[in-house]
Amino acid sequence: MSRTAKNTYYSGKDIYEGYKTNDSEKMKKGAAEVAKTATIGTIAVGIVDVAGDFGSEETSDVKGVEYNGEHFVEPHHVDGYVREDGVEVDSYWRDGDGDTSVDLTAEEGGGYYRSNPDV
Repeated sequence: MSRTAKNTYYSGKDIYEGYKTNDSEKMKKGAAEVAKTATIGTIAVGIVDVAGDFGSEETSDVKGVEYNGEHFVEPHHVDGYVREDGVEVDSYWRDGDGDTSVDLTAEEGGGYYRSNPDV
């Protein structure tokens, strides 16, 4: 739940900074993240509740809650590589914000949700 609180804090900060600088896109992004975090938090609490009802230690110790065919991807370093078409790609930090000038950790609001390919 600590990640939920941190994501809400940073998203709220985006809303405030967007309001302060009259940046409607930043405000929209922050509001969308707050809504997503609230939804995910609610679902996670429900899953933990249900797991507790079954008394299974294994399900209550699951790292990273999956829901609706999605999972959270932690920010991480990606090593450089050569694509199939021969183009070289330099290494980079993947945090999901689309801004390569800022490298966010999960505590700073980095990371993103991705659909599971097998679902």
